[in-house]
Amino acid sequence: MKTLNLEIVCGATTCASEPGKFCRFLSTQRFGTLYFCKIFSENNSIKGVQKMPLEENDGWITRHVDCINSCSEN
Repeated sequence: MKTLNLEIVCGATTCASEPGKFCRFLSTQRFGTLYFCKIFSENNSIKGVQKMPLEENDGWITRHVDCINSCSEN
């Protein structure tokens, strides 16, 4: 088995480390109105499964729950 470690720059619970500086794995759809994680998307490996957009809270995009749980610095 191999382990892949990816370094991301983000906030404790948000996809931005500071205003305007977003994680490189954040993607958008519908002209930037929906936000998705490229790593922890429900649609990465299963065709036909609808992926859920990331939530926005007070203007900040909330990290995917699996991203938060997989981080060793929580």
